[in-house]
Amino acid sequence: MVYVASHGVGQALWQYNRDMRRVLDAKHRLNPGQSADQSLNLMVRVGTAEQLAASYLQGRWPAGLTGQHRDLVEPDRLEQAVACWDVQARRTLAASPTAANVLFTVKVERDLTVAGGRILAAAAQLGAVDSDQHAQRLQPALESLDEAWARLGGDLAQIAGRARRVDPELLRSGAELRASLREITADLGGHASPETMAQRADLRVASLEVQRGLVAAVDLGYVLRDVVTDPELTVPARGVQAACTLLPAQPDDAAWVDPRDLHANSPVTLPQALRASLAEHSADVVAAAVRVDSAGTFLGANREISPAGPQLTGRAHEERAVRVSPAPGLAYGCER
Repeated sequence: MVYVASHGVGQALWQYNRDMRRVLDAKHRLNPGQSADQSLNLMVRVGTAEQLAASYLQGRWPAGLTGQHRDLVEPDRLEQAVACWDVQARRTLAASPTAANVLFTVKVERDLTVAGGRILAAAAQLGAVDSDQHAQRLQPALESLDEAWARLGGDLAQIAGRARRVDPELLRSGAELRASLREITADLGGHASPETMAQRADLRVASLEVQRGLVAAVDLGYVLRDVVTDPELTVPARGVQAACTLLPAQPDDAAWVDPRDLHANSPVTLPQALRASLAEHSADVVAAAVRVDSAGTFLGANREISPAGPQLTGRAHEERAVRVSPAPGLAYGCER
């Protein structure tokens, strides 16, 4: 149901965005309240939901036309951890969008990118997934996503300062995701070998779970951008001052934060220049996550990696990837 609904909404948004682009090309303006850029962003987010719904249907179609369906297996630890983290991160950022919660979210997402990348590399080395596709497309995309998370996390670490009180539910779900990844990738304080990982988990299945978590970063990047550009977001004054000193010189850079707020470390709103910088780095995360989504579509191919893993002969699903253009600025509507 979710897959069909998201696909229909995505098609409608594609047609709407196409019409907006035609009007914009012809008249060089849109009516108030209309936005081609924002409709494109929404189309990408809906496309991510469709992609995730399709991944859960992969391999679970009827095995034949006799009306019988394959029984669903119980989800393993990594699958549950990825799903719970995805839900909890959005809940916390909607209910309590503090600098500490945002920073912790970025850190866990980067851990998922790095540790998940090790699982994908092991799967490629052992032939569980296509090694050429991994080396030529997926691995460079993962490196770009890691760099994008690192840049955003560096800014947020400056802003958060010592305000590190993280929502307990977010902390719990993030710790479980990290533990489920380490369970596969760690060995005696170091990195487990591909052979050891293969003994602990089905690397093809684990690769699909990692990919689902990475695809979800597309929408989460938009959520983070909405949070860091919210004019109502307040953070410690000293963190704002420290982060602003890293920005390019501005005419009024000596007055980023009121001295009284700085002395008391009072909560203050983010200056426009800092919000714009965070929005740019959040947009980099979205663009990198979209590249990972596109580069990882080959993971859905039905590959037999062991005699105990029979291939399904039922209906196949062709995964889709949605392209994304550079994110717009902070203004909405009426592009000119």
